Amino acid sequence: MAGSEARLEEFRSCLYNHIRSRVPGIFSLLELACLRSYGVGVLDLLFEFPGRLYELLLRYYGSTEAADYAATIIFLNPIVECLGDVRLSREKLLASLKSFNDRYFLELISRYLGSTNES
Repeated sequence: MAGSEARLEEFRSCLYNHIRSRVPGIFSLLELACLRSYGVGVLDLLFEFPGRLYELLLRYYGSTEAADYAATIIFLNPIVECLGDVRLSREKLLASLKSFNDRYFLELISRYLGSTNES
């Protein structure tokens, strides 16, 4: 249990650092938007209710195409990079975000973390 929690914390830290270093202004805006709309930070929302994060991106960017692109560039590519496994499908992650299938999104990530626990 402690090992899987440590891997999750290491993954979250990698994701945070990756996103903040590549899109610092966008990350800060999304952080404020998540806090205002849902009362939690952007990474907490990603790991608790990822579909709501996609909904927020859709509202912010105004179109499905732009929200899909933003989700992929800001979150999905860094997720795959931080997990270090290119076999993880960005398409499956995006489809689960768009369909509000939070459980499946988190299970996909959990598989690659080597954990059987849900976030």
